[in-house]
Amino acid sequence: MAKNYSAVIRYVDRGLIASGTVIQPIAEAVAPTTVKLLALATSLHSYVNPGVQGYSLMEWEEDTVGSPLATAVGSNCEKGQVNYSYVDADGITQYGTMWIPNPDLALYELVEGVGYRMTAAAVALLETAMSTASGLTINIQQVKYEYKEREFGSGVKNASSLKFEDQIGNVVWMAFPLATDLAALQTFGAAMNAGDATNGFTKSICDRCVFLTETDAICDPATAPGLPATGVWDSVEARAFVKMAYVEDGKKKFMQVILPGIKQTNCELKAGKKGWKVTKTVGDGVATALTTFFGAANRTCRFVGSRVDVKDLK
Repeated sequence: MAKNYSAVIRYVDRGLIASGTVIQPIAEAVAPTTVKLLALATSLHSYVNPGVQGYSLMEWEEDTVGSPLATAVGSNCEKGQVNYSYVDADGITQYGTMWIPNPDLALYELVEGVGYRMTAAAVALLETAMSTASGLTINIQQVKYEYKEREFGSGVKNASSLKFEDQIGNVVWMAFPLATDLAALQTFGAAMNAGDATNGFTKSICDRCVFLTETDAICDPATAPGLPATGVWDSVEARAFVKMAYVEDGKKKFMQVILPGIKQTNCELKAGKKGWKVTKTVGDGVATALTTFFGAANRTCRFVGSRVDVKDLK
């Protein structure tokens, strides 16, 4: 089972406009914690005017799914739109949508004047699979067939998700953020291919999954680093894009960190007065903060350049 991490630091300015910066990828060897992330957020806050609203650490666990399907048939461009609801822990009814890639039309029926809809028997099976994986009572309002030429390619994982590969190798990730843990997500993935034991809910092979565990923290807006400062550029719209270089597995790589609401005193005009950039002192300081967060043995960052976007700001 592979693990990797990402992090988000969220800023808010005096006008209550929010923005953020993403730190990724973060290798498992870094052993990131919210304590380390707070230390990084505090270091970066010294260069900006907005306060740190909060921060999030995301742990991604990726593993295989025991799919009963040997060969994929059809295209991930075809979709089954699942509209469902459930009652959360606070007793509030929540609504969601899930897109099944490459649905098997054997589990659908043609409703005149409406289109293809999943049969009641298949809907009951899907409700059971979703309820088992989530620990909730899922109620499906309808599942309708659609053709969407977008949403296929390399795939995007932005929540706990299942990977589906179609007949010609196109990959999509189907989000299912309600899964209780990795094992539940793996079981749900296998159920997507099993269907009613004769026809699967999808004709694409589900062979991998990724489970997201997110830890969030909120900063006190009355004290640092949550307290916003007053400055010439006190809006999050004044963004510094700070570029870092590092060596990983013998290869030179780059990463970028965004500093919303960069302090003007931390910047200088570029040659020919064509825009702004952060000073080398600030760039080196950001590199040191990032190296401390990652650990020098895992990633030693070096400041290599920047640009500051302050267009249309007074």
